[in-house]
Amino acid sequence: MSIVTVRASFLVCIFVVMMLLLSLVRSPLCSMTDSLLTSADAECLIQKLRPFPIADIGTGRWLAQHADLEQLNMQAYHSVISKTEEFIKESLVAHDKLPVLIEELLAVELWRAEIWPRLSIHVFGQPQAMLKSHIVARHEVVISNLLQTVMHHTDALQSGDSLLELLDYALRKLVWLNTNTALVHAGLFASADAGISNLEQSPETEFANRLACVDFQSALGAIRVVRAITECICELPLAVVNKLLKDHDTPSVLATCIMASPWRQKHRGKFHVVCH
Repeated sequence: MSIVTVRASFLVCIFVVMMLLLSLVRSPLCSMTDSLLTSADAECLIQKLRPFPIADIGTGRWLAQHADLEQLNMQAYHSVISKTEEFIKESLVAHDKLPVLIEELLAVELWRAEIWPRLSIHVFGQPQAMLKSHIVARHEVVISNLLQTVMHHTDALQSGDSLLELLDYALRKLVWLNTNTALVHAGLFASADAGISNLEQSPETEFANRLACVDFQSALGAIRVVRAITECICELPLAVVNKLLKDHDTPSVLATCIMASPWRQKHRGKFHVVCH
């Protein structure tokens, strides 16, 4: 592995640790309430959320909002597993910020598809640029996780046309999952997610595997998003039903996914269920 790759990986680790420490220090009540953020802190962060044009992805302001989303995502997950008040969801709905999250999710997906292939030849070999690329790649997973955490409530599904765009995104991820079942079962994406690097891999190959891991994690999140939407289908507009049944033939996509069971991965000769 090249020195540049080692430095970039080290910088990524530092960034993740800093985000965790920041989330713990930010709230003065953390030690008493076991919360990462107070409801007031979270509401302040949510009020500031805004969509960024694709040209601004990776800028200082964009990175600052990414750090905020990391904290909101961790707090939303903490609220669910601890069965406490889900004030992240309530604030996102109250301030109508779910469409903003969906727009940001689609923007980073488009960035990866259209901008990254042109940008990548200038990034490898530059540690700071590689660090930003890792953060941008993670951005999709962070928003996907946050959305799947809050989407199990009917009031969070009242996002108008943004919900239809989220469905399109989720179905694209499910199709990707069905297409790459063999690689998933081989455990390739689990290895990349665990930070297991092949010393013989070039930085380009290693980062390509990281992006595939992002697709895998986002696809698992897409399953939960589709499930949340279908559970509330009777309370949603007819356009959502048309999107599920007419535009995408969602039952067939899900049937293929169930038969393939991509959440089962092979490790040391045995299959195990991926926890995500």
